[in-house]
Amino acid sequence: SMSANADRGGWLVAGALALGVGLLTLATLARQGGPGGRVLAWAARLTAAGLLGTSILLVVAGVLDV
Repeated sequence: SMSANADRGGWLVAGALALGVGLLTLATLARQGGPGGRVLAWAARLTAAGLLGTSILLVVAGVLDV
């Protein structure tokens, strides 16, 4: 599993961080009232939920691998 090979998952973490920072930057620059702001807000929420779920699964997998 990826959590057992933590030294090999660095690019995945860096990519996830870059995606999160990019969405956050776009969300702050977009107009909040328009449809673009709502789309970016939902994209940020879905990305955050996906990253949180993946993090939880990686932690559980790491605990079970030990």
